[in-house]
Amino acid sequence: MKKQITPLLILLPFGHIASAAALETSAFYPEEVEIHYNLGPEICKADFRPVTRSEALRFRDAIMNKIGKWSYVTLADGWVIMGPGYMGEIKQGTASHTACYPLNADTNILSFPAISIDEGSKERVEWTLLNDQDGFIKPAAYLAHHMGYAWVGGPKGSQVGDDMKVWWDSHESAWKIRGNDGPCDGYRCQDMTTISAKNFAYTMDPASFKIDGSIVNSNSQLVNTITSTAINKTSIQQQYVIDISYNTSTSWSQSNDYSFSESIAVSSTFKSPEVTGGVEKSISVTFGATQAWGSTSGGEESNRVTIQARPVVPANSALKVLLNVYRADISYPYVFDADVSYELGFDGFMRWSGNGLLWHPEDRPDFTTSFAIGRFADNEKSLEFQWDHRDITGMNKTWDWNWIAQTAGSYDTRYWLGKVLAPKKARVKGQFYAEDQFTGELYFEEIALPQGDSNTATMEKSIQDQLEDAGLKDVQVSVRKTNAGV
Repeated sequence: MKKQITPLLILLPFGHIASAAALETSAFYPEEVEIHYNLGPEICKADFRPVTRSEALRFRDAIMNKIGKWSYVTLADGWVIMGPGYMGEIKQGTASHTACYPLNADTNILSFPAISIDEGSKERVEWTLLNDQDGFIKPAAYLAHHMGYAWVGGPKGSQVGDDMKVWWDSHESAWKIRGNDGPCDGYRCQDMTTISAKNFAYTMDPASFKIDGSIVNSNSQLVNTITSTAINKTSIQQQYVIDISYNTSTSWSQSNDYSFSESIAVSSTFKSPEVTGGVEKSISVTFGATQAWGSTSGGEESNRVTIQARPVVPANSALKVLLNVYRADISYPYVFDADVSYELGFDGFMRWSGNGLLWHPEDRPDFTTSFAIGRFADNEKSLEFQWDHRDITGMNKTWDWNWIAQTAGSYDTRYWLGKVLAPKKARVKGQFYAEDQFTGELYFEEIALPQGDSNTATMEKSIQDQLEDAGLKDVQVSVRKTNAGV
């Protein structure tokens, strides 16, 4: 019989306690612990450090299960942790093997490019997403499988996530994914795990808005010419000071082919691209917090414009005051992405080989859970929060993510979490139209001296009435005259 060689345990004096090599408050994930053999006590490979006593106490079971039943390995500062045969006892001592932790452990959830969904109705967009085998079904199925759910797939499939069907459950207002029916073999094999997706929400990504084709614009179109007369029947020249202010009138509209746009929220002020159509225009379209992109098909924006002129009218002469009012319009096709969020759920019973529930029940119970994808609900619904805080006792109330990572492997767990959390973006296309009304600068023409005299009040009213008749709003006109050169 081959003898098992057990490393010699040397107990050190109780008072021999050195300072810890690592900060006890830093993140520590037990699945990253490695046992480095035969390097000597408290010696690790490059870019690793010995596990501290405090860390071993927090994750005793996970670490002791990495070593032999009757073996033991050193920790930092003269401590050892013993195997399952010793119930993971931690005491002072030394051994030739060391429990080590990477100095720069990569424990981040993997990032993946966004999944783009072609435009369509809301129902078509969601149907398309849920039928994406690589982007939705497989990631959700593998995550459920690693968490401990049984039968995440159909009887004809050879791998997790194979042979599954998608349907809309009108009673629960949720999409469902589950293995197809058919002959199967195994404990409760007909009770397959169900994946659900519901409470979809869509938020416009303003940065993604762009012109998707040719801009069609008109040059400035003259709508009207405003006229008035400045008269000077004195023997000295006079200066007229003419101030005009008004609100420009910019109307806009947008249209698209699908009612899906009515589900898209605009979370912040949206400003369309600056384009030129006889005049440079910048249109800022603002939606309230409860409004949706498709529920507002158009609107009107206004900006305050002020112009001033100081014409000098020679003695015994007159000037005609002129102001042109123009209109320009622009239309172009647009496209933007809407960020998709939803609630992802799992409903099924636990596998016999173990499960990721914190209390690790052995009776294979049925269990339902859900998470918010693409938006934050609360810590218990956030996969990102639970994963990042899995080393803090009591922070996660349901799932033992350390066990999941240890059992499935850190990389695989981070991979499938990343696939589940990959951004989803629905494409929206439509047509944008804008019409702008504006004025040019005041200009003047010398005319023959008329019979009547000039009255500033009459000039003010005449200019104001004509501008308002041309469609400008909130017009204010001020005319005053001074004796120039006096």
